[in-house]
Amino acid sequence: MPFVLREEFEVEWPVKVMVPRDGGGFDQQPCKVRFKAMPIDEAQEKRAAIDDLPEDEQDAGHTELLMDTMVGWDGVIDEDKNPIPFSRDNLKTALRFQFVLTAFVKAYSDAFSGAGKQKRRRGN
Repeated sequence: MPFVLREEFEVEWPVKVMVPRDGGGFDQQPCKVRFKAMPIDEAQEKRAAIDDLPEDEQDAGHTELLMDTMVGWDGVIDEDKNPIPFSRDNLKTALRFQFVLTAFVKAYSDAFSGAGKQKRRRGN
């Protein structure tokens, strides 16, 4: 498929949320999230701003990044197995939990800087 140049890019990306369970260990709970891509300069600026924060404030920076870039999800349900629609309020509720924040930040990083950056470093 040829490359399609757009003014904005969005991608749906798989996420594995590792939810702690009673007795130790984790349950891997999958969902999909939709991100909008940021231009390189904006992404680098946000990344640098987060890196400059004291470690105990970086979660707030990552939360802000996700609030700015996440535009949807699929496969997020409540305890009665009813789908939870994506909204900024629902996202904010989800991001209060470290394991959700960690999974979504990893997904964003994988989607937009993972494989391509590694290949560039190898000279391909």
